[in-house]
Amino acid sequence: MSSAGNLEEAVLPFPFEPMDTYKAAVSLLRGTEASHVLNWVAMICSLGFSVVGFVFMTPEDTSGRDLLLGGFMFAVSLSWTVANVSRDRLMVISGPRSAADEVAFLGPTPLYVAFVSFSFALSVGWFVYVISSVEVHPEWYGFTALTFLWVLLSVFLLTNSVRDRKDASTFSSRPPASQQEQEQLKSLISISIGTLGSRMLVKMAFTLSIVFSFFWIWAANIVVERKELLSILIFFNATAGFHFGKLLRDLKGNISQEMQSQGAYIVFVGFCFILAVVIPIVAICVMPLQIQERLFLLVGQLMTSSTMLSLTKVLRDLSEQEALKVQIGCTQTTPTDCELTMALFRQLIANGRSFCATLGGCRFDLWSGSSRFARTRA
Repeated sequence: MSSAGNLEEAVLPFPFEPMDTYKAAVSLLRGTEASHVLNWVAMICSLGFSVVGFVFMTPEDTSGRDLLLGGFMFAVSLSWTVANVSRDRLMVISGPRSAADEVAFLGPTPLYVAFVSFSFALSVGWFVYVISSVEVHPEWYGFTALTFLWVLLSVFLLTNSVRDRKDASTFSSRPPASQQEQEQLKSLISISIGTLGSRMLVKMAFTLSIVFSFFWIWAANIVVERKELLSILIFFNATAGFHFGKLLRDLKGNISQEMQSQGAYIVFVGFCFILAVVIPIVAICVMPLQIQERLFLLVGQLMTSSTMLSLTKVLRDLSEQEALKVQIGCTQTTPTDCELTMALFRQLIANGRSFCATLGGCRFDLWSGSSRFARTRA
């Protein structure tokens, strides 16, 4: 018998309490206080490093600096709107199917979604144009790409965290009625892991932070021993961040009572994470590097820590969501993020073809009407 079958047999025969499952789903949606604080710290650090980098990037070109800051803040402000629209769509899609009229009323219109997406793409394109028009060292381009991705990720995670905590407070203050209990519980569980865009952005940001950092470390003109040290510190950083993120969730969940008797383990994991963050910062500050090299390495190390903690949360959320689905007897297989992303791309392609066909039909009708009008006048 498979492990999935053993899990179902271990859970389903016992009558679960719907309100206990409902509270567990609300707790999963709310997240931990540490995760919320991390999102604020990541947002402040990413914005701070970006502004400092732009100032050092253009020490004498004040016009280029103003253009950089303006284009950067324009893209950041629109990313908040994109994150909110993404979350609104998730709430509408995950709503009860019986409330179709309410869903249609609350959902953002396709024109609004298209306008927000186009405005965000335009702001990113303008920022890329501005940064490419400024004459700087090549390291600054890598620094700008890394910090912009970090800021974008921080905006999405902070927006989702604020909305999650607000929605969790709303759900906890309004327990579902008995006739709608199962439907609301399924809706709550489906939105407890956040949006697909934020999850994919976390995975992409973590991968790029590792890749960019390794590529620059071994491409830069520094001593080989320092390259090896920085490479080991990145691995140490990511590993310690994973265990520290798991520890924070264990202290919040059902394992917290067992973890209280393991004080030495908690101290060891926390101490390793502090060392993994502090040692790379001290090493980079002590090394004889130029300012663009120093900032790039600092952003790479800090972004690795931040994204690893976020990635740990994403993976743990998915695991706890599956456990809640098993408790309510939901046997439907949940598609992976990659499958959802491919389905989204296929839907976008189909919508694009439909729009082109509609536009072509409108042009043909307009041409036919013009021809009939010309023949009538003749």
